[in-house]
Amino acid sequence: MTTMGFRDVYEEAVIDAFVRSLADSGAVVTPASDFFLLGGTSVLGAQLVASLRQTLPVKVTIRDLFRARSAGALADVLRARAAQS
Repeated sequence: MTTMGFRDVYEEAVIDAFVRSLADSGAVVTPASDFFLLGGTSVLGAQLVASLRQTLPVKVTIRDLFRARSAGALADVLRARAAQS
């Protein structure tokens, strides 16, 4: 389940990736949702990062996810990186 009214394509892509990665948990994902508190693991995180790399035209690393654990924070990191390139 996701929220409606995404701020931009980065937030939409990250929330969608969280939802797909955490599908078995049935978690409701919002921009404030912490990937690991919702049941995400390092393996699921690696899959999430791989998915985002295919979806977005910006570099995404597993370190980004560990540092910016919420969907909104990760979207902010990716948005800022895209603006720099």
